[in-house]
Amino acid sequence: MNQIVSAATGLVCLILSACVTKTDPISPVVDKSKSREVSPSVPVIVKHRQIDSAERPPKTTAHTPNLAPGELLGMTTSEITLLLGDPVFVRRDPPGEFWRYRTKRCILELYFYRRDSEWYVNHIEMRHRNEQAADKSGCIALLQEPPRRG
Repeated sequence: MNQIVSAATGLVCLILSACVTKTDPISPVVDKSKSREVSPSVPVIVKHRQIDSAERPPKTTAHTPNLAPGELLGMTTSEITLLLGDPVFVRRDPPGEFWRYRTKRCILELYFYRRDSEWYVNHIEMRHRNEQAADKSGCIALLQEPPRRG
C-alpha cells in the first residue's frame, strides 16, 4: 500500500511540475530616442561649505557698492554668479532652486524659479549668523568684497 501511495504522489508531482513554466526575469526596456533630463523628486545637495570672502575668487564684473537687496529680485542665475560668485549651497526642489551665500556675519538665501528658459530670483531671505536682524545692504557688500591677498 505504501508503494502505491508513494507512486501516486510522485506521479502527481510530475504532472504538476509540467504545468509550471520557467520564465526569465523581465528586463526594463529603455527608449533612448526619447531621452530627457528628469528632475529628481528628492532634494539634491550640490555643495555645502562655508567660505570667507578671502577664499572667494575674484569677480569678473565691477563692484557695485551699496546694492539694495530688492535689486537682486529678477536677476538671473548667471547675473547673480557674476555679482556674488558661486553659492556655498544649492538645493533643487522642483519647480524652484535655492542658493545660499555665507559670510562670517550674515547668510543670504535666494530662491529661483524658471520663466521661459531662464532661472530668476523670486524671493530673498537674509539674516545675521547670530540671529539678529541683518544689515541687508551690508551683507551683500560683504559678499561682493574682493578676496584679500596677504
